[in-house]
Amino acid sequence: MRRKLPGNLILTRDGGDHRPRLQPIDERFGLTWGCFVEMPVERGISIALGMDPVAVPRLDPTGFGAAAEEAYAAWAALAAEALDDFEALYVHIKGPDVPAHDGRAEDKRDVITAIDRAFFGEVLPRVDAGTVVAVTADHSTSCLRKAHTADPVPLVLAGGPVTPDGSTSFGERACAEGSLGELLGPQILPRLTALMAS
Repeated sequence: MRRKLPGNLILTRDGGDHRPRLQPIDERFGLTWGCFVEMPVERGISIALGMDPVAVPRLDPTGFGAAAEEAYAAWAALAAEALDDFEALYVHIKGPDVPAHDGRAEDKRDVITAIDRAFFGEVLPRVDAGTVVAVTADHSTSCLRKAHTADPVPLVLAGGPVTPDGSTSFGERACAEGSLGELLGPQILPRLTALMAS
């Protein structure tokens, strides 16, 4: 027996007593949005913004190897199919965050490689060349600190009217030298939706 005091409260992460009233994303940016997310927080935010949820199977692709790649490829097929019903689709993949919180840098790299090979390798051939694709992260997760940090995250835009800038890799250093420069989070969607409308 550890002789700890009994618990007398439950503290929820970012708890509140009401649902926030947010401007619907389609009203603000003029597109119909779907959300392809498995994590409850991201799903809740998406629904609060008025995105229509797409059913996401709980495949737990948080690892790497053949099983994870199969899961990512299955997600890619479903995401590409969902694009038929929306003008924009928000896809959130949790994978790299898990090993980063454990300080496992090599495993984080391998998860990112699996996503690149299996998810993007499957989804990109399925979308029309006029489709604008943006890839970024909602935050950085430091393997050294084993926590989220305020460090910049990479962003790549491709497809549609996007003019390639000659970048040959995707990462923090390459993106810092790319044509987009450094953007703040609130600057990304207006730029992205303007590209989608052109």
